[in-house]
Amino acid sequence: MPLKSTPSINYQNDCDLSLIYVTLSTEPERNRCTVSTSTYVGTGRTAGESSEKLLETQNVLEQPKRRTEELTEQLRSFEFFQLTGGEIALIDVLTAARPLSSPALRLVQEQMAEKMASVTDQDLPPRAGSLVLNDVMPKLDKWWFQYSHLRMLNFYLLAGILTEATTGFDGSMMNGLQSLTQWSDYFGNPTGVRLGTMVNGVMFGTVISLLVASWLAEKLGRRWPIFIGSITILIGTILQAAAQNFGMFIAARWCIGFGLGLLQATSTLLLSEVAYPAHRGKITAIFEPTWPLGALVAAWVTYGTFKIENDWAWRLPSLLQCVTSVFQGIIVLFGPESPRWLVGQGRREEALEMLIKYHGGGDRDSPLVEFEMAEIEATLEVEQLQRASSWLEFLRTRGNRRRLYIVATSGFCLQWAGNGLVSYFLPLVLDSVGITDSYTQLIINACTQVWSFLVAISVAMAIDKVGRRRLLLIAYIGMFFSYFVWTILAAITSKNDFRNKDMGNAIVFLIFVFFAFFHFTSPVMPAYVVEVMNFELRAKGVVIFQLGSNLASIFSGFTNPVALENIGWRYYIVYVCLLVLWTVVIWYGYPETKGLSLEEINSVFDGHDTRAGDAAYRTGVDGGEKAQMQASSFVEDA
Repeated sequence: MPLKSTPSINYQNDCDLSLIYVTLSTEPERNRCTVSTSTYVGTGRTAGESSEKLLETQNVLEQPKRRTEELTEQLRSFEFFQLTGGEIALIDVLTAARPLSSPALRLVQEQMAEKMASVTDQDLPPRAGSLVLNDVMPKLDKWWFQYSHLRMLNFYLLAGILTEATTGFDGSMMNGLQSLTQWSDYFGNPTGVRLGTMVNGVMFGTVISLLVASWLAEKLGRRWPIFIGSITILIGTILQAAAQNFGMFIAARWCIGFGLGLLQATSTLLLSEVAYPAHRGKITAIFEPTWPLGALVAAWVTYGTFKIENDWAWRLPSLLQCVTSVFQGIIVLFGPESPRWLVGQGRREEALEMLIKYHGGGDRDSPLVEFEMAEIEATLEVEQLQRASSWLEFLRTRGNRRRLYIVATSGFCLQWAGNGLVSYFLPLVLDSVGITDSYTQLIINACTQVWSFLVAISVAMAIDKVGRRRLLLIAYIGMFFSYFVWTILAAITSKNDFRNKDMGNAIVFLIFVFFAFFHFTSPVMPAYVVEVMNFELRAKGVVIFQLGSNLASIFSGFTNPVALENIGWRYYIVYVCLLVLWTVVIWYGYPETKGLSLEEINSVFDGHDTRAGDAAYRTGVDGGEKAQMQASSFVEDA
């Protein structure tokens, strides 16, 4: 029996529409389905008025009776279908933007995509385009800190930004403690595996925390895991400062690592999902430069305690490690929650109020707020239809496999670039080139942290202008050449029994060069990993990144001191080769994301038709005007 579908669309203002009308009839008794489609582009008060029809097709699909019955039942689960008996009418705006699961609808989708790909801009009516983030961003005529809502928002975001300051403090503190005879004597001059265990204690705790970090971020939101992690770090630092033996010191560092893991896994989520859109790139990029900031403080603290002649020479720096975490734990309680997480939990009004207060400056009619809400809701709706909640989702689409490639390699790229040698074992590196004086080593450690902080902040401020991919490539090529020359000079210095002090000074200079290029990548990589993930996979992606990063750190933490003691400068060759590998990995697999919103980045991986800007456009966000569209249809027999 023929099937008739009569749709209607009502809205307050004229806006350009692209509509696909699909009528699907399943006939189990005849073992077939019939799919009829019509596509219109244009403006009209009803479905066909003032519209240009691009394509009309009908397909009869022969299916086994059992398969047709399964298809009918499958279609019942889609809320945008109306089902009468075995007949289904589908009316959807830009259906091609929704990946469809049934074979019949995938065929329709592919045909629509093929046809639409051949349509040029000249074929479309005027204004038939997509609204993007830049179209609704307000033009600020003052500095951001002159706006109270942005000033308060960015202050609260310090709860996430300062996470790496604690990590940096730890790395630089351990460098400094190795140069303090008070610490070395107290713990029996640890070397090799014993030293690696003391340094790596934090990494072990971090890996354990990653087993629950993703679950906590999805169940509790972004704020509470940060608070829990901050309290855990406070407990760990107290135990570390009070350590009476090797075992207590290790237990304390595991505790600190567990808290750090929770902070690292959720802080980048909070920053990327809460930050003001125009600031997101810089805010997430500043996250990593707080590592050298924390390291800078620790370097000068250990330098200052160098002259204390008792155990407080190392206990005081150990205790001060909790300062930033305490600050984070306090302000995160007063800051906003992620609007994307709130919408995902069905708390839409809370998300809207957050965006109005902190992004719209209290303006309930802000075009930016309307656009962001439309993007978030459209993206989450598509992801929920795809049921992107399983870890296996990383393998199901080409775009997600590319995301998996990035998060699975990025942690190793970041930690196996040679930075572990100079971040945690600088005294051993300096010993290997003939610089053995403790005072000189402490000065060099402190100066490298000042240099690293300045470079990292400069790069973070330039990330939106230069782009992520370009900065990463510059970083790894630069690190390769600095390590290559460094290895040659170290070999020459070693053969001359360190008699040539100028060679040693040249290597110190190359360490500074290496740090400069490393901090081209350190602000970029964590921010980039968060950006390329869609909402449903974002927490899991960050966990994979952090897991890879920490596993790489644990391995190198044990390997570095042993290798330096046994093969010396030859160990640098390993990192020279790895830097070549990481350059190739980035060149072939890391796309550019500069200038795109989190939702728009999805189109880079999943295709243009997934752009949530189109969804926002379809809801009528255009120059601040609201368009309310209501679609209705009824199915009746001819």
